[in-house]
Amino acid sequence: MKVLYFLALVVLCIAAPIDTPPKNLKVTVHQENGIPYFVAKWDKVESSDDDPILGYDVLVNYGKLYVNFETKEDGSKVTEVFAPTKPEKPITKLAEFDVPASSNEYIYKIEKGVVYQVAVRCYTAKGRGPLSEYAMFSFL
Repeated sequence: MKVLYFLALVVLCIAAPIDTPPKNLKVTVHQENGIPYFVAKWDKVESSDDDPILGYDVLVNYGKLYVNFETKEDGSKVTEVFAPTKPEKPITKLAEFDVPASSNEYIYKIEKGVVYQVAVRCYTAKGRGPLSEYAMFSFL
């Protein structure tokens, strides 16, 4: 019985997916011919010979921005823009994109007045790794 338990532990350790997230995720927003888009770039995760990285998943979440217009007593106007952080105004998953292991960049068209969250993770034949830190941005 002890031998079977030991073998099960060894198999779990060998079959574990990669545990390193992509680092230094940077997202820049651009506009070309009136069309806004973002470029996400990250550092590649080191690949091993026995479990090579097959690619990256780019996760894109979104939520509408909420605008509050207010007129103060002195007649001045204030405009506040809120990102959806409360449960009644959630950020939801928009899409997941597959990027080959040879690349560390993804380009995606965006809309005005929407807040976006982007994260990246790599995957191998043994499974998916952890997500990078999220980058959050919007285009007003």
